[in-house]
Amino acid sequence: MVDGDYAFLLKQAAIASGGAIYAFAFTLVTLALLDGATTVRATDKEEASGLDSGRDGGTAYD
Repeated sequence: MVDGDYAFLLKQAAIASGGAIYAFAFTLVTLALLDGATTVRATDKEEASGLDSGRDGGTAYD
C-alpha cells in the first residue's frame, strides 16, 4: 500500500461485501413478497406461445 494500511482496505472490502449481501437479500425478500401477491414467473405454456400474448393479449410486430 502506498499510503495507509491493510486495515482500512479490509474495512472497505467488508463494507462493499455487506452492501452486496444486503442488496441480494432485499431482492430475494421483495421477489418473495411479489410472488405471494401475483405470479412473477411465466408458465411454460406462456413462454412457448409468447409472453406478450400470454400476459396481456398483445402481439408485437404484426
